[in-house]
Formats: sequence, structure tokens, C-alpha cells
Amino acid sequence: MTTLKKKALSLALALSLALGAAAPFTQTGSIFEKTDIVSQAADVKVAVPKFTDYSATNSSVTLKWKKVSGATGYRLYKCTNGVETDLVTIRKNVNTYTISKLKAGTNYTFKIRAYVKGKTKNNWSAKSTAINTITVPAKKALR
Repeated sequence: MTTLKKKALSLALALSLALGAAAPFTQTGSIFEKTDIVSQAADVKVAVPKFTDYSATNSSVTLKWKKVSGATGYRLYKCTNGVETDLVTIRKNVNTYTISKLKAGTNYTFKIRAYVKGKTKNNWSAKSTAINTITVPAKKALR
């Protein structure tokens, strides 16, 4: 092994020990590659988003929440008759979403959670406190 390679290996090992990783580099020919120990980061704690406002029409509900710092996106859930279903995954860091094609005069409950994209999996927050909404009742025709 040349002196330059030895110095590079020593520096890489010293750096890995300083960062708390055990043997994060392996030698393949003259190229140093990261092993799985370093590439698999620990789970990231993701804050729970909180609903701040909503508005409703007879066929839609617009939800607004406080953005989570560093979030890659959000997943919105609809709860109907005690059954929770995935409604949509919002892949942008936005803080508002409109759910359309809803029934007039109907109660709806929604929850949301944030995620941060990881190398091998997404890191999710817990689900938010539910927000209960009701769509505007349909107008009855006068006779």
C-alpha cells in the first residue's frame, strides 16, 4: 500500500471514529466506498403537523395545516364511520389541500401526518389530532 493510500485510510478511519461509526469504509482496489453502516441513517424524528383552519362548500373541504420543517410531504387520511382510509399523499411541502366530490351536509373527519424521505424508507410522524368538518347542506328549491 502506498503512503498516500495509508494516509487516506487512516484519515477515513479517524473521521469515522470521530463521527461514531464503526468501520464505515472498505477498500476496493484504490477506491474507498461507504458500507451499509454509514448509508443507513438512523430514523429521523418527524414533527406531527397540526391543522390550523378549514373551509367547506357543499361538495368540498379545504384543509390548512402548519408546515413541518424539513418535511418532504404529507399523507392525508379520511375517517368515515370509524374506518380510516388513505386519501392522498401530497409529495410537496405545501400546507393546504382541497378534497372534492364530497356529499353535501355530511360530517367528515380528517387526519394528516408528515414524512421525510430517507435513502431506503420514508420516516413518518405520528398522525395528527383529527379535525371534524361538515360540508354545507344543499339548498332546497322553493316551491
